[in-house]
Amino acid sequence: MRRNEREITTQDELREVIAKSEYGVIAMLDGAAPYSIPLNFAYDGEYLYAHSAHQGKKIDVLKACPQVCITFVPEAVLVPGKKDSASCTMHYRTVNVMGQAEVLGADGDQATRLRGLKCIAEHFGVGHLPLAEPVVAKTTVIRIKPSQITGKRNPAKQA
Repeated sequence: MRRNEREITTQDELREVIAKSEYGVIAMLDGAAPYSIPLNFAYDGEYLYAHSAHQGKKIDVLKACPQVCITFVPEAVLVPGKKDSASCTMHYRTVNVMGQAEVLGADGDQATRLRGLKCIAEHFGVGHLPLAEPVVAKTTVIRIKPSQITGKRNPAKQA
């Protein structure tokens, strides 16, 4: 990282950035072409979880090449320059997660699928509600084992 003074170095802050993000953008490799889409994620400290329909391009791409990179940006604020546009800056926090995705469809391990769905429900504040079996049956869980988590920030100066 070129600006190493901006690196997020604690696991707590890396987890916080992921937890405060409404979504992440998952990047995949579709043959020789990049493919990225926004997804809702939840993180239990060991795995990231997302959900999907059983079929579609994302599932096909992940099955063919499970290597992924997910970017989380929970906050970014432009600070206008005082002199000119070149003196603008951005206050932000961002985290990148590199990892391996596992697609758990209807025939996948039921306990792991339910753990992932509950993790997502808790992340979005509805973990107290029961998981509807008809919805669970038609939902694929994508479980990602992070191999590397990095973060960067440029916080606002405290007055």
